[in-house]
Amino acid sequence: MLSRSVGRSGGCHAEHRYHYKEFNDFPMSFASEREKFHFSRHLSKNAVSLGGSVKSNGENANPFEVCQSCAGQMTKNRPLQVEGTRSFNSLQQHKVLFTLRQGFTLVELLVVIGIIAILISILLPVLSGSRQKANQIKCMSNLREIGQALSMYAASNDGFLPWGFFHTPDFSGDTEDWSTLLLHELHGNIATDYDSVAKAGNQDVRKMFVCPDAPQPTAQSVLLCDYSCHPRLMPDSGTADVLSGDPALYLKPYKIAQIARSSEIALIFDASVKNAPEYENPGGNTGRWSSSVCAFALDGGRIYRGTFLTDRYNSDAADPGINAGDPISLVPFPSGDVVFTNTDADKNYGNIRFRHMKNSQANALMIDGHVASFTLSSSLIPNMVRGNIGVNPPPK
Repeated sequence: MLSRSVGRSGGCHAEHRYHYKEFNDFPMSFASEREKFHFSRHLSKNAVSLGGSVKSNGENANPFEVCQSCAGQMTKNRPLQVEGTRSFNSLQQHKVLFTLRQGFTLVELLVVIGIIAILISILLPVLSGSRQKANQIKCMSNLREIGQALSMYAASNDGFLPWGFFHTPDFSGDTEDWSTLLLHELHGNIATDYDSVAKAGNQDVRKMFVCPDAPQPTAQSVLLCDYSCHPRLMPDSGTADVLSGDPALYLKPYKIAQIARSSEIALIFDASVKNAPEYENPGGNTGRWSSSVCAFALDGGRIYRGTFLTDRYNSDAADPGINAGDPISLVPFPSGDVVFTNTDADKNYGNIRFRHMKNSQANALMIDGHVASFTLSSSLIPNMVRGNIGVNPPPK
């Protein structure tokens, strides 16, 4: 009978005890070269050295080791095949007792950590891009909803678009804008003037005017809006109609049916926002970000000069070379401070804002009701051209 007990081995990182109880004439040949390889070579740092010598057919055998692969077979009750028809199961048939503590090496841990780091570096930009795309899609959905409300308003008002901003010359009377007019159209119980809207506290119904990529307010406001309208098609009631030749005349909203190239003209679009006006909290931060409801600074404030945002490009004496295919200007108006180009700041107030997809895209509701996305290059040149904002003068 063969019996062996081994204490701690220098070739293994774990303490173990290993006992064989077998017949006297146990053959030391193997069923395959693989088993011979496992039993005769040190295949792992964690191999269990048995040492000593074993008599096989009357001869002394060389010391041998058991690698973890074989140890795994033993602990899983898998029989090891040997010469002839016999096999042994070290845990059941021949009562082999084997215990071994196993763990990860430092190299293995570093490899796993490296793989995880690589996966994270790949996934984070994808997830970030997906979130930005989702925000842009939500913004486009807002604009489509606004477009439907505009169609309802026009149907109720002889085909006319709403005022962009309506007020008395001295601002002493009721003040309203296109957002309050549309909410009144959608919810008849909501008044249109600012004072009534403020008292009603209708923050929830104004969600369609809030872009998810715009700076989010930290204080409640009933007048939040992240979009601006075309200042000629939906004008400020205080903007003079210079083209008429009569300084006493002011711009009025267009009829939708009067607008040529309706699929090319942007009506409502992403706008720059700033913190609440100084008169609400002089010198402080109110946390109420909002846009100018009319984009008075569009194309460098051209509503006040040159073409007056019409398609009469040869009428701009100051810039006679402009045409419909030229990119619009994003230079802040009236400050002219290019440092604030395409930012949410007081000096860029009243302008279109390319805020989506890392400040490279802007959404716009077109006259015919579809929503388009315009792109801004790294050199701050947009693919929105003057043909997208220059409209035909209204018929007299």
